[in-house]
Amino acid sequence: MAEGFTLMRQKSVRDSKDSKKLQELQKDSTKAPKGSIQDSKFVLELVSDPSSITDTTILLNIEHLDRVLSELEHFADAEWEHFGLKCGLHYNTLKRIESDTGSTKKRFRECVACWLRREDDVDKKGKPTLQRLADIVEVTGDKAAAEKIRIKFREAIQIFNTHHPLLSQSLSDPVSVAIMLQREGVITGQVLDSVESASPSVPNQREILLAAIRKAIQSNYSSLQTFASVLCKSNGNVELGTFIQRDYNKHISSNEVVNITIEEEVEIPVLKSKSREFSSIRASLGRMLYKVDKAILKKSPSIDDIKLLIKSYNLDLKPKLENCLDLSDVLDVVKGECSLTDISLLEAIVEKFEVTEAERYIEQYKTTLEEFCHSMSVELCLKEKFDAVNTSPSLKCESATYVFDWRPDEKKLKDITDILSKTSGKFVKIKYIDTGYSIVVTCSFFRSVMKRLIIKLSENLALLKESGLMKLTVGYRTIWIKDEIQEIKEPLETKTKSELPQATKVASVGEKIELKVLFIGDLGVGKTSIVQLLKNKKVIWFPQTTIALDIVSIDAETPDTIVELHLYDTAGLERHRALTRQFYRNADIAIFVFSIDDGDSFRHIEQVWRQEVLNHNEKDNVKMILIGNKDDCNEERVNPKSTNMIIKR
Repeated sequence: MAEGFTLMRQKSVRDSKDSKKLQELQKDSTKAPKGSIQDSKFVLELVSDPSSITDTTILLNIEHLDRVLSELEHFADAEWEHFGLKCGLHYNTLKRIESDTGSTKKRFRECVACWLRREDDVDKKGKPTLQRLADIVEVTGDKAAAEKIRIKFREAIQIFNTHHPLLSQSLSDPVSVAIMLQREGVITGQVLDSVESASPSVPNQREILLAAIRKAIQSNYSSLQTFASVLCKSNGNVELGTFIQRDYNKHISSNEVVNITIEEEVEIPVLKSKSREFSSIRASLGRMLYKVDKAILKKSPSIDDIKLLIKSYNLDLKPKLENCLDLSDVLDVVKGECSLTDISLLEAIVEKFEVTEAERYIEQYKTTLEEFCHSMSVELCLKEKFDAVNTSPSLKCESATYVFDWRPDEKKLKDITDILSKTSGKFVKIKYIDTGYSIVVTCSFFRSVMKRLIIKLSENLALLKESGLMKLTVGYRTIWIKDEIQEIKEPLETKTKSELPQATKVASVGEKIELKVLFIGDLGVGKTSIVQLLKNKKVIWFPQTTIALDIVSIDAETPDTIVELHLYDTAGLERHRALTRQFYRNADIAIFVFSIDDGDSFRHIEQVWRQEVLNHNEKDNVKMILIGNKDDCNEERVNPKSTNMIIKR
């Protein structure tokens, strides 16, 4: 039998053209409110003293491996050992890399990975940032490569400085922007707290945020591009983001683009590619887009009608459409939403407005694409961009990542397109394919369809697992991850430990142990807010509804050991129950949450949730905790006698 409940009670935690627009924004910005003298003094101290925000730097980590390798594309792999020593890696680590890997290319890749994981003396030599990377490259002798990286920093800072006066006067809703930037890894939670605490002075909030962004750009110039993308997703900041993104593309991303001439009077931007096959299919896409563009302009449908169709296809494109003054501008937006494997929006427009000439060009491209997908090995797709044109990268909140246990030389691109089509429908489009120890497929989607995408993925999770899925993330959420403890961990435990009950955790002094903790209960009772409170030490009043599952890990120290708690925030909707109950397996602690002002949420603990855990968790001694949330709500209160009855059971 499972152990009895422990009761906790908690206070409420609830769940040309451009220049004209620029002049208009500048004119409006003079109306911005001013903050108090005391507030201004606080901001001045923060901005003028860099040491006051020293610990707000976002460092590179292993997730940035591909990005760092792209920066080192022209660096000599043979210098991997010299590079590693300058990073702060130990000689023994380099010898291990040498014995474990064959080619110099793989050794260099693993060396960079160790740097990003901050192994050995990396932190002593200098924590991983792109600025630090430039320093390492220079001392290894490649001054040209180091200068290329530094030029991007200078350009990024110059762009930011150019737009800073307008940003400091016109940036709307700094708190919402700061929240997105924190989730995207541009600023830290500490900066977000500072921005929020500067309320109600919007000018001070802007200055604190902009000072932190400047510091982030000084460590990682691509933070400017992420900032621009966030602004483009924020109501009231679209124009600001568009101008910054335009300058970023012009001065920093321009070296990543080549021009393929289709006819004398037109050029289609196409990303550079190492693969001849990818260059060919991109050229085919470019020719098709050009011809279809000409055919639609010739047909000349109503610009209002075509905008209406695009918004019904995806409302997220509304801000971009508002900046379109003619049909050509609208078609530029459409082309930006096309990728090598997804031209569905363009097809919808051609079909709706009966552009017969364009149908022929689209069919020709689709035939070429089908042959390409059938023949193209995944190995040749690695690190290739699937965008039709050089668009800004998707934010994490609009990206889905599928990790498959595949060998790239054994799969075709069609295998990926097929599995995504069957399990995700038309909600996602491929942006990027990479590999480490497995195949990683990064897709983009419109934020407005996130909930529908997660539901569809939840319904098709079994098919994804059969296809070798190891991990699935959507936005900031981990939807599913393979049980590494069962699948990967080597059976090196002693006989004595193997005979202990499953829930018993044995740790020597200083050792880290792990506990799996479930948060279970009805929708809206406050599970997510409690989890976020434990993680961030602050109350989030209106968190997003959990769809399926979210996993958060925190460390809790005792005098003798460090306990790593894996907090599983489960969805409260009945339709997600089939998915979430598989995560009940091997849980050490089950925390049941109900709302004190909602009697049904309390009754469901005994009638539904407790039985779910007992039926789907193999452990006999799982700890159970009962939390009554929203203690300050007095509209309807659960009878304390009822809670005592559940605890006794």
